[in-house]
Amino acid sequence: MGRFGRCRVTTRGGRRVCCKTVRLRNGAVLDTHTGKATPYTADTLKREGEALSSVSPHPNIVLYLNDRITRGRWYLYTEYVPAGDLMEHLLDGRPVDVSSCLWGLAAALDHVRARG
Repeated sequence: MGRFGRCRVTTRGGRRVCCKTVRLRNGAVLDTHTGKATPYTADTLKREGEALSSVSPHPNIVLYLNDRITRGRWYLYTEYVPAGDLMEHLLDGRPVDVSSCLWGLAAALDHVRARG
């Protein structure tokens, strides 16, 4: 889904959750780092939220909690994962076990594919 900002940890209903925010301008999604319009639109984000909400729990897929568009921003709420996500590891130059990572990705994709 392009380049999200970093996870902002917040508390909702007594539990820690991750909130990522995407800025919108005239219906277009703005790149978090450059502020320039991307090919994505608010409708793309709505479909993304619908797709995420239909995925059943799996250990290699972050749990979707909620999303909303308000005041020119799309907010995506997911479970908080203290170790961060794969993109954070790659961008920060942290070592990644490629074989383990690929097995995890394959299991997650198989899970999603098997459920339509």
